[in-house]
Amino acid sequence: MTRANYHTHTFRCGHAVGTPLDYAKEAVAKDLCELGMSDHGPFPQNNHGSRMKYEELDQYLDEIDIAKSIYKDKLNILKSAEIEFTKTAAKDNYYDFLLSSKKMDYLILGQHWFYDKYGDFHNVYNLRSAELALDYAATCVQGMKTGCFKILAHPDIFAYELTIGWNDFYEQACDMIIQAAIDTKTILEFNANGIRRGKQTYPDEERYVYPHKRFWQKAKQAGLCAIVGSDAHSPDVLWDDAVEKSISIMNENGIRRIEKL
Repeated sequence: MTRANYHTHTFRCGHAVGTPLDYAKEAVAKDLCELGMSDHGPFPQNNHGSRMKYEELDQYLDEIDIAKSIYKDKLNILKSAEIEFTKTAAKDNYYDFLLSSKKMDYLILGQHWFYDKYGDFHNVYNLRSAELALDYAATCVQGMKTGCFKILAHPDIFAYELTIGWNDFYEQACDMIIQAAIDTKTILEFNANGIRRGKQTYPDEERYVYPHKRFWQKAKQAGLCAIVGSDAHSPDVLWDDAVEKSISIMNENGIRRIEKL
């Protein structure tokens, strides 16, 4: 089995631990062939939290280069960031700037928040209205259509809210995201961090907060493959039981896994 992980966070985001060197050491110990460092990317205005500051971006990239140099004979290390789509950043060509000027190897679209059709701001972990899943999906679609994002992280996170069972809005959100992934050739991520969060009780079932079986049933029916992302926030979970469990679930459900970018 090829071992690689492309969703990895460092201490710079403020809610993770470990440096690129720490992760590289762990990756070698766990027999990974490729490691993508993808901390939460900053915005120039520093107008969103839970991420590194824009002023730290070059330091972050330099730290990855140091790890690349030290482990060049044992591990291929890629430079990346997980970041949200915004119309302003797209208009300012910020994502192109990260890929071209900052020489990132790829970007992950991780839409942890978004603006709805009325311009109101929402956190994806607190969507008390099922209809907001459509605004989340629409934002992801816009991001994928830029062509700047290689992977869409935890695409089914819109169904996180514990008080809401599966519904028609969620069905529509699935269809929107899956069709856009097909059209743009964006890779969907089967996120192991949802497995680590454990199962929760919903109005209609007990399940993991994500990955959601209904979303992935639709993705499979559409013929999509997926990549497992550890979404590691500490080196010890870079390749752990949650990653292995994710691979097992995919295999059991006939979802083809992309092992390496």
